[in-house]
Amino acid sequence: MKLVSTGRITGALLLAAALGGAARAADAVAEIEAHDKAFLAAYEKGETAKMKSAIGKAVATGEKNHVGDKPAGAGVMADTYVLAAILEVDGNENHAAGVKDFVKALKLKPDVAIPQGMSTSSVKAALKEARLQIGVAPKETPTKDVVAGAPAPGAAAAGEAKDDAKQKALAEQQAREATARAAQAEQEKKAEQDKKDKADRELGDAKTRANQLEKDKAASDKALADANARAAQLERDKADRDKQITDLKAKVAQLEKQRDEREKVLAEARAAGDKEREAREKVERERQEAAAKAQAADDKRKHDQQERERLLAGPELPAKLPEPLHCAIPDEAPARTDLYVHCAARANVKAKSIVFYYRAGGAHYTSVPLDRNGKGWFAAVIPGARLTGKALQYYIEAFDAKDNVAANNGKEASPNILPLRSTAPRG
Repeated sequence: MKLVSTGRITGALLLAAALGGAARAADAVAEIEAHDKAFLAAYEKGETAKMKSAIGKAVATGEKNHVGDKPAGAGVMADTYVLAAILEVDGNENHAAGVKDFVKALKLKPDVAIPQGMSTSSVKAALKEARLQIGVAPKETPTKDVVAGAPAPGAAAAGEAKDDAKQKALAEQQAREATARAAQAEQEKKAEQDKKDKADRELGDAKTRANQLEKDKAASDKALADANARAAQLERDKADRDKQITDLKAKVAQLEKQRDEREKVLAEARAAGDKEREAREKVERERQEAAAKAQAADDKRKHDQQERERLLAGPELPAKLPEPLHCAIPDEAPARTDLYVHCAARANVKAKSIVFYYRAGGAHYTSVPLDRNGKGWFAAVIPGARLTGKALQYYIEAFDAKDNVAANNGKEASPNILPLRSTAPRG
């Protein structure tokens, strides 16, 4: 179904309420509850116009009388914003507007819940995003009726719930893959640390052995000196000299063997030290490379955000508009690329809001409310995923304070045509 944003309805009802005067707080709460019941009844019957009217009146009444500022009315107003969010998400396919309404509801009552039967995947995703925005941890709670005795909803969202379930399953699969990658990285990091610890232990053992060999060398030197002294004594005793010399030669050979073994251990210790230094240098290089990649990714994200903000701001607003409802839209656009729409109405049109309707290869139009930016344009972004085929058909309508069409650029039956050129595939 094609719905118009509740923002226009709310604006018109607020103006009517201001002209009619303020109602007392108790009467305002009762009136809001009546409108909420009317919304639920219309939802059951699939009566879109009545749904928009009922929730628009409920929001306007509550905001005009500041019902949410009073403890007795905060809960009622929070439930009303929940219904408005559901209309935006599932009715108007406006996820961002739905998140804003959920944020308003959570600020009044942090434990708000989605009414029974209205908990589609897209609605739950919008509520979860709103909780994250205001720092309220998402939680699973049983759904409840906003108004006691409200009827069960119809099957209008069954098809959309199925698509949302597929998207949720895909998101969960991606999350599992990301968790597996993180676990693998942690295992690799632990293995690298184990290797370093082992190298440290081996180096310590080598140093201990080296110290012991030094002590052995001192002892060996002393033993050699004693042997020389005994040799001198043996020279005086010729009979025993040959035997003592043979013993001394054997001891010398043993000492030389020990020396060779000591030098081998020292060489191994030096090699182990070199290996450890190379491992540390490798880790440091990898850390620097990772930091450089992270910085490059952050710079690209900032650049992309700045470019998006610049494109959304649009060109300077002309001092004189060439037509009652003028839009700065190119003569052609690349397919599958975000399209930035900027429109403005002459002062005599008295436009309260502007809505952009478009379709590409389908029979039905999608409506996108335009928001006023700092340069005076009413602007919005059409996602590139929606720009498929050879052309985009569109028309624009400006609405006055009474929600009447005050000016248009193109019509539903005879829309404007924006040719879409194919883009070269990325390498």
